[in-house]
Amino acid sequence: MKQEDVDPSEAEEKASKLKVRQTGGATIFPSEAEQKAHKLERQRERDEERRREALGRQKGADRMSIEHVLAVVPVVDIERADAWYQALFGRPADNWPMPTLVEWQVTSAGWVQVTVDAERAGAAQLNLAVDDLATTKDELAGRGLRTGETQSANEGVELCTLDDPDGNVVTLIGNFRVALLAQKQQR
Repeated sequence: MKQEDVDPSEAEEKASKLKVRQTGGATIFPSEAEQKAHKLERQRERDEERRREALGRQKGADRMSIEHVLAVVPVVDIERADAWYQALFGRPADNWPMPTLVEWQVTSAGWVQVTVDAERAGAAQLNLAVDDLATTKDELAGRGLRTGETQSANEGVELCTLDDPDGNVVTLIGNFRVALLAQKQQR
């Protein structure tokens, strides 16, 4: 589409947005396909801005940098809980930074902290996605921990639960699909 006698400031603004070309004193605007592609890109940018705002971020703000995620499980007796969680994870704790707190690093950036908090003990839910639910259940049984029956959920996901000595619920998740969740979030 050609257009002559365009206000220079208007032409500059459109040129910066739509890659307008100047040829022999005439302004040549992009084809309809280029304009459509530009509109789609602008729509994606607006959608991303809305998504950020919906997550409580101000327009243009950078995302919070998170290095580790820590799940906190309150218990009454730290010694008893330490023994139980050692059986759950199949190894001793990675860190015991204070007398009322013991920690296991369960992924490269994920930790489970078990801490004394009698008022909240028994109210936690800890979800652990495992590679093979059936094998994990067998391993836990071999270490003296009983799990509930395996339940089927959506998209082939399987769940089973067990309670720690304080009544905190640990849910083991099999066939957990991170890629599927990411794909759904993009919709």
